[in-house]
Order: sequence, then structure tokens, then C-alpha cells
Amino acid sequence: GLTTPYAVVVTDLASVLRGWADPKADLTFSPTEEVTAALENLGVSRNKIIAPLFPLRPSLQHVLPKEQVFARHGLNPHRTTLVITGGGVATRTLEGAIALLASKNYQLIVICGKDKTIADKLQGDHQDNPSVVVLEFVQDMQNYFAHGDVMITKAGATSLLEIEAFEKRAIITHEVGSQEKGNAAYALRNPRFRFLAGDMTKLLPSLEELLNLPTQHL
Repeated sequence: GLTTPYAVVVTDLASVLRGWADPKADLTFSPTEEVTAALENLGVSRNKIIAPLFPLRPSLQHVLPKEQVFARHGLNPHRTTLVITGGGVATRTLEGAIALLASKNYQLIVICGKDKTIADKLQGDHQDNPSVVVLEFVQDMQNYFAHGDVMITKAGATSLLEIEAFEKRAIITHEVGSQEKGNAAYALRNPRFRFLAGDMTKLLPSLEELLNLPTQHL
């Protein structure tokens, strides 16, 4: 009986859960052609679909200088820096990978989201390594995406599109839940992206491959 107009904003890039498709919605915002086709197959009228549209934060436009961002963490702006993110769930699965990367000649910025438990553990594990910075939730993710050399993240649609917006290289470690199914496959159209599908033996080779990409791919 509601008379208030309402809209659905789809935030997956390829696969579409049945719940996204509501023929009764006044408008549905779709980010990609694949999602638009899936919505139509699930009964949403094409004249009610606005595409392409994905909600990215306006704050992405406001980036501090690299030297200023790195100085706040005591990092060297001239060293290769990896930004590892994906929230607590994803970060928990990467403890071994973080330890491996920390043993190499890289600087790491690990962003754990709102999971204080894993942030505290990683801070304790790497407290003697000044090249590893472990943070909880940050309000200015754009400063890390803009200035890192390679991003390591799960297949979250928002993270992938924000990384693309900054034209950065990225390693997608895995998908979390069925809602991310298809995001990695979509992102792999970008030659700067690699997908491990949970196989961490591919981490170092993929990283080296990205760091050695020819200039025309950057």
C-alpha cells in the first residue's frame, strides 16, 4: 500500500541476486550492461532501469599529497607500497600473505576496517617492522588508493571501481559471499588487475607481474 516512490541501487557488477530485481520499484539503477540484462531477465522493465550508474563517494576527488599521507605513518614515499584492504573478514584470511609480503622489500599499509581484533593482532605481529602500518577503519581511503603502488583486496564492487578510478594496479584475492560472485571476472577486463581465487601461491608472481607491467598498461 505504499505510495512513496522508491528506487533500487544495484551494487554488484555482473551477477545479480534475485532480491535486486523488484518489478514494483519505480527506478532501478544498474552499474553495467551485464546487470541490466540480468535485471530484465528477472522481470524489471527496461524503461525503469537507469544505467550505467554506480554510487562512488564524492570524497574521492579530495586527495592529499603523497608526502603528507606517508609522513603521518612514518613511511618512505619513494618505496614500493602495497595497500591491503577489504575489511576485517577479508583481512583475517590474509595474515599469512601479510607476513610473507612484510618479509620482502615492500612497505605495507593494512586497513582492517572495523574489526579491532584483527587490527590489534596484526599490530602486535608487526610492531617491530616500521615498514608495516596497520590501521582500523579510515575515513580517507582515497589517500591510500591514490598513492599505493598495488592494491590487494577482495572482490568488493566499490573497492574495485574506486581502484579503477585511480587507474591503479590491483590483486583480487577472493570473493566473499555470493553477492561478490562475478565482480572479479568483470574487473579482469582491466589489464591492471589479477585474480587469485584464493590461491595465495599466485600472490608473489602476480605482484611481480603487475609491478613489471609495460608503461602502456599503466
